[in-house]
Amino acid sequence: KLATRRASTEITDPNVIKGLVGVMRGHDGEERWRRKQALVAVCNILPDSRENREAAYECGLLDVCLNLLSETTNEDHKMRKLAVACISNLSVEPRLKKAIGASHALKYLIRFVRSNTGDARMLQYSLAALWSVCMGHKRNKAFVHIQTGVHELLLSLCRHPDALVRRQACGCVYEMCCDNMKAAQEEFRYFGAEPTLSRLASGKLDGGGGGEQEEIEILEARRLAVATLQILCKNSAEWKAAGRTLGTPKSMGGSVLSVDEKV
Repeated sequence: KLATRRASTEITDPNVIKGLVGVMRGHDGEERWRRKQALVAVCNILPDSRENREAAYECGLLDVCLNLLSETTNEDHKMRKLAVACISNLSVEPRLKKAIGASHALKYLIRFVRSNTGDARMLQYSLAALWSVCMGHKRNKAFVHIQTGVHELLLSLCRHPDALVRRQACGCVYEMCCDNMKAAQEEFRYFGAEPTLSRLASGKLDGGGGGEQEEIEILEARRLAVATLQILCKNSAEWKAAGRTLGTPKSMGGSVLSVDEKV
């Protein structure tokens, strides 16, 4: 039932969560279907319940997800994707950001962003997790900042054809520029942040035609681009005016991934 139902605000019995995480620990190939069912179930009960996220973490979900991320066979790609979604949702809780940052999760997330540029869903999940883990946590942002090529990579994804990928990438750039992260700001400037974000903010990178949800993602990406430009171009009357026109971004990181997952 949990593996197929819509995510809800219902609080799941912690013993049920403990059992699901226990199933996910299995390594027997014959148990792969049950592991995937358990992972999907946990993925679907995390988004809208803080109690479920806390209980899952206490049951060792983060360690289980890290083990899944280390598996490299093609058949594990779906499970890695779900593990990334779980980490993204766990990172919504402020107290869990430090634990996630102290693990190897950030290395995996950056690796997946680099290697899955053609997989929009994996990019969405990985960027959402990266943005959320970094939100308001300077140590995590500092770690991301020192990774080779990450600034150029994130800016390139601000031009991605998928609207949600663009928004998540722009959110990462925004977060990396916050909290007076001057070194990161300079790196983004060096790789052309101002012209890239200016095009995004002005709507020149919009695809459109994808329905109401895509229009929402497009507007949020434009708002995030403007908010970032206000940091990079201090005292710019142009971007202050654009910010007043477009409004404040609705989600400044830390929002849950609430996509229905299926086995």
